[in-house]
Amino acid sequence: MAPHKFASLVIGIMAAVWSGQANAQVRLSEEEAILDGIDKATLLSLRVGGRTAPAPVSFSLRLGKANASENRERGFVFTPVIHQWPGIYAEARFKGSHLYAAFDDAVNQYRLWIDDQEQPLLSKPGKTVLKYDHLGDGEHRVRLEKISESQKAVGAFRGFFVPEADAALPPPPRRIRQIEFIGDSDMVAYGANSTRRDGCTDEEIWATTDTSRGYVTRVAKHYDADYQVNAYSGLGVVRNWNGEKRDLNLSTLYPRTLFEDVTPWKRDGWSPQVIIIAIGGNDFSTDLHSAEKWRDKAALRADWTDKFVRFVTDIRAQNPMAHIVLGTYSAYDADYLAANDAAFDRLSARDKRLSRILYPKTENTACNYHHSQNDYALLSRLVIAHLDGLADVWAQGEP
Repeated sequence: MAPHKFASLVIGIMAAVWSGQANAQVRLSEEEAILDGIDKATLLSLRVGGRTAPAPVSFSLRLGKANASENRERGFVFTPVIHQWPGIYAEARFKGSHLYAAFDDAVNQYRLWIDDQEQPLLSKPGKTVLKYDHLGDGEHRVRLEKISESQKAVGAFRGFFVPEADAALPPPPRRIRQIEFIGDSDMVAYGANSTRRDGCTDEEIWATTDTSRGYVTRVAKHYDADYQVNAYSGLGVVRNWNGEKRDLNLSTLYPRTLFEDVTPWKRDGWSPQVIIIAIGGNDFSTDLHSAEKWRDKAALRADWTDKFVRFVTDIRAQNPMAHIVLGTYSAYDADYLAANDAAFDRLSARDKRLSRILYPKTENTACNYHHSQNDYALLSRLVIAHLDGLADVWAQGEP
């Protein structure tokens, strides 16, 4: 190891100690982490939420070892994971005062909590290891949440590690309640932390997107539910925003774990009691182009209604006991509303475990006229009130 790298490692660690800072965070390269002993550390089992896949060899660690006995219960994740959908999270438990978190991700932003105490924001961590010191003796719980959107690249979380094997604990149990969200940028929380509508650069949009503070995550945490956020900014049912990405739509992306990989996602115990679907604004928000297949908005409405009814029917077949909620934005244009009305009428005529929320006009003061934090607080309250008003909505799977 180069002398200047060793010196920077020592200085960083000592500065954290001298400052007396609780939960000090030190950023290490993989080389520095091995010098620090991570190659002898133990990889923690994870409870992962959202759609992930095992990382290929190129993302694998030469760091740490694993205790296979901790991986017996279905739902534990024990290898590095890759991901693209928003709202991915990972939880683990451990004992002792030290923790490592390893990444290979130059595209995403994360929030991390240790014992419910939020740590410094992790922005594009790259191929690095973060070391957390001074956590105190006893048992601890750690939670990592992806808050950004990564449509064009895959991110990798390489795991949590502890110095000693006996410090590894089983992860938190799977929650009894499960809720799934299917939608577009409104569920991603696109630009949600922005304070302006116009002039946002792509980097600003990325930096201010925050799924952890959108309405979907607020609703899930209110009910202490595991959740999936299967949402994609700009996505439509049959037509994406401004007619772009014509080979992708809701039906083609939804079954996948990774956007460029057609391999179907494996449910592996995923059985949500509630599924909320709110999508369609992108289909109707821009004018049709001459090269598109619909001759006019009437043809688009008819196609949208047929395809959306088919999609929801497929979701119902996969989740026969779930309550499905359709979200409709009442301030959107007439074509969108007419298509949503027609689809709801057809679906509700034969599905008694289906309901609808009409979202009111919102501020839309975030980037590109997306929802603000005030909007997300309002939407979360409306969804919670709606679910609270449904009889036995959480009955499936509850004791």
